[in-house]
Amino acid sequence: MAYGLPTKFAHGLVLGILLGPMGGVFGAEIPGASIPAPLRQRLADALIDKGAAYRPRTEHLNADGSPRYTNRLLLEDSPYLIQHAHNPVNWFPWGAAAFAQAKQEDKPVFLSIGYSTCHWCHVMERESFDNVEIARQLNENFIAIKVDRERRPDIDDTYMTAVRLLTEHGGWPMSSFLTVDGKTFWGGTYFPPETFSQLLREVSTSWTVRRADIETQAARIATTVNELTQNKRAAQAIDRSVIERALTELRKRRDPQRGGIGRAPKFPQESIYLFLIDQALRSGDAKLATWIKFDLDAIADGGIHDHIGGGFHRYSTDRRWLIPHFEKMLYNQAQLLRVYAHAYQLTGSERYASIAGRIVAYLDRAMTSPGGGFYSALDADSPGGEGLFYIWRRTELKALLGSRLAVVAIDWYNLTDDGNFDGANVLHLTRGVADLADKFHLSRSQWSDSVDQIRRTLLDARASRTRPLRDEKIVTAWNGMMITALAEASLIFGEPSYLERALSAAEFLLSTHTGKDGGLWRSTYLGSGGVRAVAADYAGLGEAFIALYDATGDTRWLDQAKDLQRTLHKKYWDPAHGGYFMSALSAGGPSMSRPKSLQDGAVPSGNAMVLALLAGLNARAADVEIERRTEDLIAAIAGDIVEYPSAHTYALRAIEFFHHGGTGPIRYAARGAVRLSTRTENNVLTIELGIGKGWHINAH
Repeated sequence: MAYGLPTKFAHGLVLGILLGPMGGVFGAEIPGASIPAPLRQRLADALIDKGAAYRPRTEHLNADGSPRYTNRLLLEDSPYLIQHAHNPVNWFPWGAAAFAQAKQEDKPVFLSIGYSTCHWCHVMERESFDNVEIARQLNENFIAIKVDRERRPDIDDTYMTAVRLLTEHGGWPMSSFLTVDGKTFWGGTYFPPETFSQLLREVSTSWTVRRADIETQAARIATTVNELTQNKRAAQAIDRSVIERALTELRKRRDPQRGGIGRAPKFPQESIYLFLIDQALRSGDAKLATWIKFDLDAIADGGIHDHIGGGFHRYSTDRRWLIPHFEKMLYNQAQLLRVYAHAYQLTGSERYASIAGRIVAYLDRAMTSPGGGFYSALDADSPGGEGLFYIWRRTELKALLGSRLAVVAIDWYNLTDDGNFDGANVLHLTRGVADLADKFHLSRSQWSDSVDQIRRTLLDARASRTRPLRDEKIVTAWNGMMITALAEASLIFGEPSYLERALSAAEFLLSTHTGKDGGLWRSTYLGSGGVRAVAADYAGLGEAFIALYDATGDTRWLDQAKDLQRTLHKKYWDPAHGGYFMSALSAGGPSMSRPKSLQDGAVPSGNAMVLALLAGLNARAADVEIERRTEDLIAAIAGDIVEYPSAHTYALRAIEFFHHGGTGPIRYAARGAVRLSTRTENNVLTIELGIGKGWHINAH
């Protein structure tokens, strides 16, 4: 994290600890709360351990630069929670201790869920959680709990379901009010400070005078949430008609003028495009291939694509893919790398190979840890304003590029004097290479050289700007997704360096994210893991190991995938109703539900990822138990899929693979005993056939 601890403060803190743990050097008492002396000592020690590079994220600083307030979140291993460690709010992390405190003090729980790169989370922090008077209201009348949704997606899923039930919309920061046993009775998202302060007063009063009504409402909400987060077990067949219904639903939701699914805001929805590409490869449907190419070109042309640094922002705020929400998430880079690699397989477009290569270059430059794992995200906010790191003015380009290249860049990236975002420009493309190369009387190679020079110059200039905050936690599932993408891209593009990156990350995860009991950490931060994995972590890493097996032929990776699947099934399978729970039974703290991730969102659903793992293992290993588990999972989630097929495209893709085999450059038959690989080089198709021991080719 990009904060630092002033040397003057670090020296003063050590002296203060030596003089006594309750001295004024450590900081003021949190308003409306009393911090026990042993906890104060732990916090003081933890603050020293942060070292001279640490900068408290708060406006409440003493004259020597030390934080005036420090709460329990300083002890956590989440960058998001640590961001809130110096709020005057008496925050608790999620866990049994917080709810025990709520019962002891007979206070309702205020639950705030967000993530470190969320713009509106930062806004609510500045306006409300760093506001001393609002903090006093929270501390005196509530037990306040802060959750990093990326570390605890199971908690996020449960309580977001309740908020959507109450308000018909959702988002982050999520703000919920709970009973002492963890049941939502009211909730929302972002609140301006005046509204939030008034809401706190009203909820506190209601807790005192209308407790029975609150408990009744909370019980009703909890019952509904539990129903909504479980699978609809029903005897349903997943046949071709369900695939066709999914395609029909997606055609209806598609924006044929601007590309993509829906209107605004627009998300890449990568699971959908992986499904569509798979269907186009299976069917040879030229119209479907045209649809895919139009949409992927629109996304690549838009401002959601970082044309200078490579990679993609999380979503577009408008229909045109023009103005992004500027955060850059690892899971988007992983999924879009995979999408553009497979789209290259479908279309042969060299542009897609270039986009994939620039995603990998961005990964190297901004998101790869020294150990080889991949960091989670870059913030939406830049110091000085949202998106400031990424936007440009015409005058900057003229000063940096010189007259000849500046004219080309301004035309190519559509810069205007007025700009399209806060007086500056989000770069985007509206005209093809052929038109502009002809306009400037350049050959295609000259045009390519000019654009490369422009990108290099602007990237060097951008490096001198203050980079947005990077969330340096390493999430198992998202790393698994990136390893899968890199391994598959290495096969599709014939690029060994992609595989090297994938192998390095896999070794890192095996050494740091795997416990002695065979279990996984959900994430690590600075080498430490504090939260156990959810089902998607096992599935995502298992898929990655299968992809490494395909790319290397090393059975070690297949064995690792089998081991993960066995642990996953033991800890997360629901023997009563089928399907996989998000979290293990010992996840900690009360909850309204033990949810199952069923519908795809920004990432594939947990059960879809498990299904992809099982189907992948079934094709490569002769194991009747794996086949049975695959069939059991399909049966368990079939009712949900049939009800709304287009919300389950990752699962549908896995079901197609289970029944009909894959469409990638590696194919299997006879439960992995026969392996077929294809590659094209210099217009020559090479086919390699591998046959397992005990098998032979019948020449007749």
